[in-house]
Amino acid sequence: MGVNRHSSDKKLRILKIAVGSAALLGLGAGKLLWDLRPRSMAIAKNVDLDKFLGSWYEIARKPVVTERSSFKNIRLEYTLQSENHLNLELRYQTKEGRIGQFHADIKIVNAPDNSKFLIKYLPSIFRYLRKGHHWIMRIDPQGQVVLIGNPNRKPLWLLARTPQLDENIIEQYLNIAKKAGFKLNDLIRVEHQ
Repeated sequence: MGVNRHSSDKKLRILKIAVGSAALLGLGAGKLLWDLRPRSMAIAKNVDLDKFLGSWYEIARKPVVTERSSFKNIRLEYTLQSENHLNLELRYQTKEGRIGQFHADIKIVNAPDNSKFLIKYLPSIFRYLRKGHHWIMRIDPQGQVVLIGNPNRKPLWLLARTPQLDENIIEQYLNIAKKAGFKLNDLIRVEHQ
Protein backbone atom coordinates (compact mmCIF):
# COMPACT_ATOMS: atom_id res chain seq x y z
CA MET A 1 0.00 0.00 0.00
CA GLY A 2 2.88 2.37 0.78
CA VAL A 3 4.43 1.67 -2.63
CA ASN A 4 1.22 2.66 -4.47
CA ARG A 5 0.92 5.89 -2.51
CA HIS A 6 4.55 6.78 -3.24
CA SER A 7 4.02 5.99 -6.92
CA SER A 8 0.83 8.11 -7.13
CA ASP A 9 2.58 11.04 -5.33
CA LYS A 10 5.41 10.83 -7.84
CA LYS A 11 2.97 10.79 -10.78
CA LEU A 12 1.09 13.78 -9.33
CA ARG A 13 4.36 15.69 -8.92
CA ILE A 14 5.36 14.93 -12.53
CA LEU A 15 1.92 16.02 -13.72
CA LYS A 16 2.22 19.33 -11.80
CA ILE A 17 5.66 19.97 -13.31
CA ALA A 18 4.36 19.19 -16.81
CA VAL A 19 1.32 21.45 -16.40
CA GLY A 20 3.45 24.25 -14.95
CA SER A 21 5.99 23.96 -17.75
CA ALA A 22 3.25 23.99 -20.39
CA ALA A 23 1.72 27.09 -18.77
CA LEU A 24 5.09 28.90 -18.76
CA LEU A 25 5.72 27.96 -22.40
CA GLY A 26 2.25 29.17 -23.30
CA LEU A 27 2.82 32.48 -21.53
CA GLY A 28 6.17 32.91 -23.25
CA ALA A 29 4.70 32.17 -26.68
CA GLY A 30 1.79 34.50 -25.95
CA LYS A 31 4.14 37.35 -25.01
CA LEU A 32 6.21 36.75 -28.15
CA LEU A 33 3.10 36.86 -30.34
CA TRP A 34 1.84 39.94 -28.48
CA ASP A 35 5.13 41.74 -29.13
CA LEU A 36 5.04 40.82 -32.82
CA ARG A 37 1.50 42.08 -33.41
CA PRO A 38 1.11 45.02 -35.75
CA ARG A 39 0.52 48.12 -33.66
CA SER A 40 -1.01 51.30 -34.86
CA MET A 41 0.87 54.54 -34.50
CA ALA A 42 -0.23 58.11 -35.10
CA ILE A 43 1.41 59.56 -38.19
CA ALA A 44 1.44 62.92 -39.91
CA LYS A 45 -1.25 63.67 -42.47
CA ASN A 46 -0.83 65.59 -45.73
CA VAL A 47 2.95 66.03 -45.53
CA ASP A 48 4.02 68.71 -48.00
CA LEU A 49 7.04 67.16 -49.72
CA ASP A 50 8.39 70.61 -50.55
CA LYS A 51 8.69 71.22 -46.81
CA PHE A 52 10.20 67.79 -46.17
CA LEU A 53 12.76 67.56 -48.96
CA GLY A 54 16.22 68.98 -48.48
CA SER A 55 18.89 68.89 -45.77
CA TRP A 56 18.34 67.68 -42.21
CA TYR A 57 20.65 67.27 -39.23
CA GLU A 58 20.20 64.21 -37.06
CA ILE A 59 19.62 65.46 -33.51
CA ALA A 60 18.83 62.15 -31.79
CA ARG A 61 18.04 58.54 -32.62
CA LYS A 62 17.58 55.11 -31.20
CA PRO A 63 20.36 52.67 -32.15
CA VAL A 64 20.16 51.30 -35.70
CA VAL A 65 22.36 48.88 -37.63
CA THR A 66 23.38 51.41 -40.28
CA GLU A 67 24.65 54.09 -37.87
CA ARG A 68 27.23 53.55 -35.15
CA SER A 69 26.74 55.31 -31.85
CA SER A 70 30.05 57.13 -32.33
CA PHE A 71 29.04 58.78 -35.62
CA LYS A 72 28.82 62.56 -35.42
CA ASN A 73 27.92 65.42 -37.75
CA ILE A 74 25.20 63.27 -39.31
CA ARG A 75 23.41 65.03 -42.11
CA LEU A 76 20.66 63.71 -44.37
CA GLU A 77 19.62 64.96 -47.77
CA TYR A 78 16.22 63.95 -49.17
CA THR A 79 15.67 64.62 -52.88
CA LEU A 80 12.79 63.82 -55.21
CA GLN A 81 13.67 61.08 -57.68
CA SER A 82 10.27 60.70 -59.35
CA GLU A 83 6.63 60.68 -58.33
CA ASN A 84 6.40 58.81 -54.99
CA HIS A 85 10.14 58.05 -54.97
CA LEU A 86 12.85 59.84 -53.00
CA ASN A 87 16.60 59.49 -52.66
CA LEU A 88 18.30 59.71 -49.30
CA GLU A 89 21.98 60.48 -48.86
CA LEU A 90 23.31 60.20 -45.33
CA ARG A 91 26.72 61.68 -44.51
CA TYR A 92 28.54 61.24 -41.23
CA GLN A 93 31.91 61.57 -39.56
CA THR A 94 33.54 58.74 -37.63
CA LYS A 95 35.30 59.29 -34.31
CA GLU A 96 38.59 59.04 -36.23
CA GLY A 97 37.47 61.97 -38.41
CA ARG A 98 36.80 59.97 -41.59
CA ILE A 99 33.82 61.14 -43.67
CA GLY A 100 31.42 58.44 -44.79
CA GLN A 101 28.12 58.22 -46.58
CA PHE A 102 25.49 55.82 -47.79
CA HIS A 103 22.40 56.05 -49.91
CA ALA A 104 18.86 54.76 -49.78
CA ASP A 105 15.98 54.54 -52.21
CA ILE A 106 12.63 55.52 -50.70
CA LYS A 107 9.16 54.71 -51.95
CA ILE A 108 6.25 56.70 -50.55
CA VAL A 109 3.54 54.13 -49.86
CA ASN A 110 0.64 56.34 -48.71
CA ALA A 111 0.40 59.23 -51.19
CA PRO A 112 -1.05 61.86 -50.93
CA ASP A 113 -0.43 61.83 -47.14
CA ASN A 114 3.27 61.20 -47.91
CA SER A 115 4.11 60.03 -44.40
CA LYS A 116 4.87 56.30 -44.84
CA PHE A 117 8.12 55.31 -46.51
CA LEU A 118 9.52 51.98 -47.62
CA ILE A 119 13.30 52.43 -47.55
CA LYS A 120 15.90 50.25 -49.26
CA TYR A 121 19.53 50.86 -48.38
CA LEU A 122 22.17 50.95 -51.09
CA PRO A 123 24.83 49.73 -52.01
CA SER A 124 24.84 45.97 -51.76
CA ILE A 125 26.89 45.98 -48.53
CA PHE A 126 23.57 46.67 -46.80
CA ARG A 127 21.71 43.96 -48.72
CA TYR A 128 21.29 41.93 -45.53
CA LEU A 129 19.00 44.67 -44.25
CA ARG A 130 15.34 44.24 -45.02
CA LYS A 131 13.40 47.09 -46.47
CA GLY A 132 12.49 49.34 -43.61
CA HIS A 133 9.22 51.05 -42.89
CA HIS A 134 9.80 54.63 -41.75
CA TRP A 135 6.83 56.78 -40.82
CA ILE A 136 6.73 60.52 -40.31
CA MET A 137 5.10 60.81 -36.92
CA ARG A 138 5.23 64.60 -36.70
CA ILE A 139 6.58 67.44 -38.80
CA ASP A 140 6.20 71.02 -37.68
CA PRO A 141 4.17 73.34 -39.95
CA GLN A 142 7.27 75.21 -41.15
CA GLY A 143 9.09 71.97 -41.98
CA GLN A 144 11.94 72.65 -39.51
CA VAL A 145 11.66 69.61 -37.19
CA VAL A 146 10.56 66.07 -37.99
CA LEU A 147 10.12 62.89 -35.93
CA ILE A 148 10.40 59.63 -37.87
CA GLY A 149 9.68 56.23 -36.38
CA ASN A 150 8.60 52.69 -37.14
CA PRO A 151 5.52 50.81 -35.92
CA ASN A 152 7.72 48.19 -34.20
CA ARG A 153 8.94 51.06 -31.93
CA LYS A 154 12.64 50.35 -32.49
CA PRO A 155 14.05 52.89 -34.95
CA LEU A 156 13.40 56.55 -34.20
CA TRP A 157 14.98 59.74 -35.53
CA LEU A 158 14.60 63.36 -34.52
CA LEU A 159 15.80 65.61 -37.35
CA ALA A 160 16.08 69.39 -37.64
CA ARG A 161 17.12 71.89 -40.29
CA THR A 162 19.83 73.23 -37.98
CA PRO A 163 22.54 71.27 -36.12
CA GLN A 164 21.37 72.59 -32.74
CA LEU A 165 17.81 72.43 -31.49
CA ASP A 166 16.24 74.03 -28.43
CA GLU A 167 15.98 71.53 -25.55
CA ASN A 168 12.28 72.34 -25.05
CA ILE A 169 11.54 71.37 -28.65
CA ILE A 170 13.59 68.19 -28.29
CA GLU A 171 11.62 67.24 -25.17
CA GLN A 172 8.32 68.02 -26.87
CA TYR A 173 9.10 65.66 -29.77
CA LEU A 174 10.55 62.96 -27.52
CA ASN A 175 7.37 63.08 -25.43
CA ILE A 176 5.41 62.35 -28.62
CA ALA A 177 7.62 59.29 -29.11
CA LYS A 178 7.13 58.18 -25.50
CA LYS A 179 3.35 58.48 -25.79
CA ALA A 180 3.53 56.38 -28.97
CA GLY A 181 5.26 53.59 -27.00
CA PHE A 182 8.94 54.17 -27.77
CA LYS A 183 11.41 53.36 -24.98
CA LEU A 184 14.06 56.06 -24.97
CA ASN A 185 16.54 54.71 -22.42
CA ASP A 186 18.98 53.96 -25.28
CA LEU A 187 18.51 57.27 -27.12
CA ILE A 188 21.66 58.61 -28.78
CA ARG A 189 22.21 62.37 -28.99
CA VAL A 190 24.23 63.22 -32.07
CA GLU A 191 27.20 65.55 -31.73
CA HIS A 192 27.56 68.32 -34.30
CA GLN A 193 30.64 70.53 -34.62
